[in-house]
Amino acid sequence: MSRVRVFLAVIAVAISAGACGREPGTTVEAQSKQPTDTTANTGPEPQPAVPRAKSDPLKSPNLTISVSPSSGPPGTVMQIYVTGCNDPDGLNHAISFNDAPVNHDTASDPNTVQTINSTQDGDKLTATYAVVASDQRGQQPGRVFVQCEATLKWVDFTVTG
Repeated sequence: MSRVRVFLAVIAVAISAGACGREPGTTVEAQSKQPTDTTANTGPEPQPAVPRAKSDPLKSPNLTISVSPSSGPPGTVMQIYVTGCNDPDGLNHAISFNDAPVNHDTASDPNTVQTINSTQDGDKLTATYAVVASDQRGQQPGRVFVQCEATLKWVDFTVTG
């Protein structure tokens, strides 16, 4: 599954589960099947280490997120550390920053939602994101979303100054 599709799945899960109005650190577990891939097949999909039924989504009950600092002006570099990400094949996780998380109309707007590249080591993810001036325009605080397989969590980050 490509990062774009995973990222869009994160947003869709957040919206459908009502994640945008919940408290930071809340866990949302996906209850529906993954979207069907309608793009051209470019080769065999990597298989998980242990085959599981599609109706049995892999969850990350011990998922934790740490963002340092928790606020800052444009130019601030967020250090993002995630532990407990249950993604054995490394293809089903995503991190993003949304400067207007409670505005459902902007949930899929590429100008409010920024994909953040991460590095995976076992069940750990690390990433950085440099806050840009346009991140100030959203409703504060913004949110760092982390999705690992069927689990979605987030923490707040306030853009200041």
